[in-house]
Amino acid sequence: MRIAWFAAATVLCGGCVWELGEELAGRSRLGEVVGDCVVPMPAELEAWGAPVSVEYPDRSLWIWVEATAADGSALRNVGAFVSSVEAACRGEMSFVFDADGAPLPLVSLTAEEEALDAARTDGRRTQLALTGGFVHGGAGYGYYEKIVAGPGLFDAVTIGTGLCRMAAAGEPCERATPGVVPDEPTLLWSRGGRPLDRGAFLASDGYAYVWGCLHAAAFLDPCSVARVSPGEAGDPAAYEYAGWDGEWIADGWNAGAVFEDPGALTPGYNAYLGRYTAVTVDIWNSAIELRRSEAPGGGYDDPVRLFDAVPPEEWFIGGGIEHAALAEEGGRTIAVSYFTNAAGPKRGLHLVTFRFAEGG
Repeated sequence: MRIAWFAAATVLCGGCVWELGEELAGRSRLGEVVGDCVVPMPAELEAWGAPVSVEYPDRSLWIWVEATAADGSALRNVGAFVSSVEAACRGEMSFVFDADGAPLPLVSLTAEEEALDAARTDGRRTQLALTGGFVHGGAGYGYYEKIVAGPGLFDAVTIGTGLCRMAAAGEPCERATPGVVPDEPTLLWSRGGRPLDRGAFLASDGYAYVWGCLHAAAFLDPCSVARVSPGEAGDPAAYEYAGWDGEWIADGWNAGAVFEDPGALTPGYNAYLGRYTAVTVDIWNSAIELRRSEAPGGGYDDPVRLFDAVPPEEWFIGGGIEHAALAEEGGRTIAVSYFTNAAGPKRGLHLVTFRFAEGG
């Protein structure tokens, strides 16, 4: 099925730019919102939500773990390249296709996993969910969770975390096979291991810093940081974890809790601020916040509110991911996406640009 993904369709008020201050109450002490649009959803789609992303030097790869085509078919782990905030707000995205012109699942089940699902009679199915990644030497590295879902809508068990590699932008993400988890050759860590599921970035010191938050209880998710040389990212033994004393250690279970956060998290380094940063989400108040640190592995300050999102009709906003490739002015202006199910024209995928005050 070919889908005309490049159509800049406007649904409801897709692409509209809202008057500043109309919905975003108050003003952050760090700066101000300078733009907010609802990204137009292609007419051939029935539904999408908030993407995760992998940041290339010149563009952002947005990845939707779940989306629905206009014919009602389910799409998983489909991606589109976004070159700028302006392009996204016009609905201009370059979706990744397969050889038949259909949207390409960036990461796919193995033949063995497909056969296991075909033999099931309990209504459960294996799913993969990309959670973010980093780029090194032109190749994209994506972390994903392997999940067994069903039969109910909210029935899901996470089996573990794996890594895949896109040799070039837009190519399928080939899953690593470290063979260290019994009966799960593609996983780096099992469900009982320390998860690395909240994004990653490549720092100037050559390390990839990968974040994970352990779901200890309802809305209790202490977050930790690991680092690895990109060439060794497929080897779980190569990862070091930020310990409680600031040293890097091999045992993930003795990693220190950098902070606790149940929402989306985007780690990175902001050259304008001269700090390592973590964009986080206050899910209770539908607000996007920022934490800063002198070092990538700890010492993050308390969150400072950047802006309020449009509150949802129910549950929480989706996403809240910063897209580093869409930043401008050397990081002074950053771009953050989120999805809200608010009623009316402000429902949809928002892309907000926030500009830091002079001097950060």
